Amino acid sequence: MAESKALRRTGGIQEVDVWNAADAMLLDGVRPSVQKVRDRLGRGSPNTVLAYLDSWYKALGSRIRDPGAFSAVSQVPEVIAQAAATVWQHALAHAQEQADAEIAAREAVLAGLRAQAEARVAELEARERMSQESLQKAQEQAQAAANLAETLRGELRLNEDRLGRAQAEIAGARAELDQVQAEARRDRESAQARIDQAIQARAESERHFALEVDRAREAAKALQIRLATVEKEHAERHAQSQSKVT
Repeated sequence: MAESKALRRTGGIQEVDVWNAADAMLLDGVRPSVQKVRDRLGRGSPNTVLAYLDSWYKALGSRIRDPGAFSAVSQVPEVIAQAAATVWQHALAHAQEQADAEIAAREAVLAGLRAQAEARVAELEARERMSQESLQKAQEQAQAAANLAETLRGELRLNEDRLGRAQAEIAGARAELDQVQAEARRDRESAQARIDQAIQARAESERHFALEVDRAREAAKALQIRLATVEKEHAERHAQSQSKVT
């Protein structure tokens, strides 16, 4: 197989350098490219890196299918094969865990604020009922006792002020609750958007990987055809030379 050849070593940047850099980026979940390999190595002409990177892509499919050939070519840990298949699953799981943690934290904060708001609303409603009852009693007492009318009018004004403040506090608490609920809804939508992006990125990576595997298979098939042609030509030349000898 073409993939089992020894890596070329020449002056300057070497094929093994490009292969090792590409393997390391694959482990990190990064798609190797000419510029990324040059940035990682800190050297190398684009044309040289491109040629070595092409050979790396052509060999990648067979290296993943055959762990023995994989380690023999690049001399890197065997986990490259598993990492190439699972790196996006790990990324997606990590993104899901982060999103779940953020949603859980937001919901915990929302639950606390909701409980506080509901308790405050209940307290204010109780105070409102008490104020209403006190107001009603004051009105009844004002009707029953004219001598207490002025005092009751003062109490009435006081209770009305309390009622106004209680209603204002209730309105503020309800507005705050609505705001917290809106923020929680936006957080959930943002988290879902990040999850959708991670899923889309994984699908794109899997599609690209499948294309690379198909290219590697086609290259191997072409090489086999070429090898068969060369062997056939060699056999014909050998037969011709034998006939000439006889």
